[in-house]
Amino acid sequence: MPTESSFADRQARAVTMQVTIAGFAPAFAPSDTSVNAAGFLTFCGDVDAANTAVGAAVGTWHVLVEERQALVKVMKATSTRVLAYLKSNETFAGRLKTATVAANKLRGVTPKKPKAPEPPPPGPAPKSRNSGDQSYADIAQHFKALIVSVTGLPGYAPVPVSNPITLGNLNGMLSTYSAKNNAITPVEVLWRDKVQDRAKIYDGKKGLRDKMTTVKNAVKAQYGQDSAEYGAVKGIKL
Repeated sequence: MPTESSFADRQARAVTMQVTIAGFAPAFAPSDTSVNAAGFLTFCGDVDAANTAVGAAVGTWHVLVEERQALVKVMKATSTRVLAYLKSNETFAGRLKTATVAANKLRGVTPKKPKAPEPPPPGPAPKSRNSGDQSYADIAQHFKALIVSVTGLPGYAPVPVSNPITLGNLNGMLSTYSAKNNAITPVEVLWRDKVQDRAKIYDGKKGLRDKMTTVKNAVKAQYGQDSAEYGAVKGIKL
């Protein structure tokens, strides 16, 4: 799969070709003016713009993803604090089990399994889902379940009001998380669109590969196969 560095390398080779043909004397004059020195310079600008657009889109996506990951870390830590608060008062025992289930799912904590009395039968072990593979939708669901477990609970009133485990702050955290999830989707779609647009400019019809091939053929036609001019461009990789 092409990497960002490979796209940059190809762009650099195209610029090298443009600079080369711009220095030919007599001037390079192909029948297709889109690949003369001026036309190819304009196209190199389009290639640069496509690379810039991809970089900007992926940069925006990365920022949002990092913000979401940071919030998930806070949510997991907050769930631990909620459990600690419930454990601090025995009158909350009725909700502790439900809250613990939700918090454990959110944090990817699995209860220890009892030791099996016999070894498992031979054969491949069944596939299990890694706790780190939970979807971001799952995280929202588990955090919501945690909130539900303390909603309406008499005496659940952490102080001060700025405490992140108050009911209002828990709901606010969930709302912020949902907003970040919703914001990421269109940005990711835009990024993928820009990647596809760039792929066309590089390898589509009349894209960079086609134009560089056309330049080589036009130089060979104008100056000859054994000319210094053709020798200067024929070795430039597409």
